[in-house]
Amino acid sequence: MKEVMMIVGIVLLAVIVGAAVAFRLYWRHNTHWFDKYEKALKMAGAEEKQITLPNGNVINYGEVSNEKPALLLIHGQMSIWEDYALVLPELSKNWHIYAVDVYGHGESTHDESLYYLDVNGDDLMWFVDHVIGAPTVVAGHSNGAITAAYVAAHGGQNIAGAVLEDPPVFSTEGEGWEESFAYLDTYKPLHDWNHSEKTECWESYYLRHCYWGQLYMADAMPRIADYAQKQPGRQTPTRSLTSAFQTKSK
Repeated sequence: MKEVMMIVGIVLLAVIVGAAVAFRLYWRHNTHWFDKYEKALKMAGAEEKQITLPNGNVINYGEVSNEKPALLLIHGQMSIWEDYALVLPELSKNWHIYAVDVYGHGESTHDESLYYLDVNGDDLMWFVDHVIGAPTVVAGHSNGAITAAYVAAHGGQNIAGAVLEDPPVFSTEGEGWEESFAYLDTYKPLHDWNHSEKTECWESYYLRHCYWGQLYMADAMPRIADYAQKQPGRQTPTRSLTSAFQTKSK
């Protein structure tokens, strides 16, 4: 009997130690997630820079300088140029990289009047012509892919090609629109938040009401939303999501 109890005790101790180690690794991974980004940025030799346009707008960007052809990277919604960090070491083997913060994100200008496809796109075309000044492949992810398509379509002779990664090209009208994922996960929560008393930031509200969260993590999302609300410097972009796909009347 004593031997059985000893075996059970050893097993329980092993389980406790294993759980403690797993929790420690999980905690470190989630509190030091940017360490690997910094390591990748250093490995690639990326430098953060800013340029002020003639109209006074500021574009913040990261550059990996070399003699390779130019590649402009445009991130998606709620992202920053550093989110490309993990792929920069590999990409820089073949490309001179410029990764920008779009308006309303990172260290680029935060001004609601700039959160339009053509406004941001026109300034990025200026960036290609006056900062890069050479034939450039424009690549974008998600909403950045829409911007990349605009730049490629309307840019001048310095546009050498375009790579569109998961562009949200879809109709916002027609039968079944209100049952689409885009409507349920983005447009409806944003509309409801804009018409609410805004007692919490957009990020927290979205996490609490997002469609994918209700499908897969309904029990966890309220706690995640509460955690997001407690973070300092929460931004509340009232128009960035609705107007990012629109063009501004000129």
